[in-house]
Amino acid sequence: DNNNDETKEKPDDATTTLSDDVPAEKVSFASHCHAVLGMSGADVDKVLCREPKLAGYDVERAVAPKTRFFTDALGVPAEKLRAAVKRDPRILVVSLASLSSAAAWLERTCGVTPGEAGAILCRAPSLAWADAERNLTPTVDFLVDELGVSQAQVSLLPAVFLMTKGVCALPAGEALHRHGPHRCLLWGTAALVLATAAYTQASRYWHFVVLHACFGVCY
Repeated sequence: DNNNDETKEKPDDATTTLSDDVPAEKVSFASHCHAVLGMSGADVDKVLCREPKLAGYDVERAVAPKTRFFTDALGVPAEKLRAAVKRDPRILVVSLASLSSAAAWLERTCGVTPGEAGAILCRAPSLAWADAERNLTPTVDFLVDELGVSQAQVSLLPAVFLMTKGVCALPAGEALHRHGPHRCLLWGTAALVLATAAYTQASRYWHFVVLHACFGVCY
């Protein structure tokens, strides 16, 4: 009887082993973006047209951790992350370590909340692949040491940028409708170049406040 019981159990064990050996189907980039970010097929095609390498990424290892970092750790709403990915797909190309480092730097140095850090990274993902200690810290040190600016005043600068961008959203939509995307893009790019050039000559705190407001208008 015992032998018969053992014989009956073997097929079950073998079946379990075979089922465990079947690899799980990999999630595609398109299906991940549709499920997590609510992207349409056309949106995904545009993203992949700008960053074709994303189509070959292992989604579970290279893409999903970044979207979870934005939505869970930084509290970025899915619709805002979707807009950021459509605007600059490189936000999903840069490493998770770089994103985390940039967010931590913003929170530590500028005194912003995780949500504000996420909003800043969505608008300016280039911060994630900039060397914060080499490129960003000297600017903050200049504001604090040379101009006598407090940490609270430094943290006001990204807030001015985000507030101006939000206030200008509706007028920008009206301008886009009236003048067309080509002309608005040309004006915005020209203004951004001028503001960036002026940034290198700024020597007073209020200069930086005005320039950050200009950046918000340009975006």
